[in-house]
Amino acid sequence: MRAPRLRPARGQRGRGRGRDAGSADAGLSVPTEEATLLASDGAAGDRLGRSVALSADGSRALVGADEDDTAGGLNAGSARVFGRSGATWTEEAALLASNGAAGDELGVSVALSPDGSRALVGADEDDTAGGANAGSARVFTLPAP
Repeated sequence: MRAPRLRPARGQRGRGRGRDAGSADAGLSVPTEEATLLASDGAAGDRLGRSVALSADGSRALVGADEDDTAGGLNAGSARVFGRSGATWTEEAALLASNGAAGDELGVSVALSPDGSRALVGADEDDTAGGANAGSARVFTLPAP
């Protein structure tokens, strides 16, 4: 059985939303923004939000800032861990590479385990034994929220 095809609502063709853009009313409620997550030491050009991940229950977020300037150097990068309690989000940790260096871009990609206990953070420009910009991924064990 084929799934039904959605068609443009009457009078909606060509109304600035593209040809046959259409619309459908499924009786869904409108989402509301819950929070804006910001790094406690955020600065221009950090690119916080370049990559994001959320635990399965939505209580922990991992947010990459691949051009964050850290003690490792310009654009060494970082990832931030945020925890939610009720409706309040709080920064819990800044994740940095132990040997981070300028241009590593740690935080360009992130993943979070379903229970929020482990973070996987990519640094695609990390210089390793494999060569310049060979890249790496770091695994961080996070304390219980």
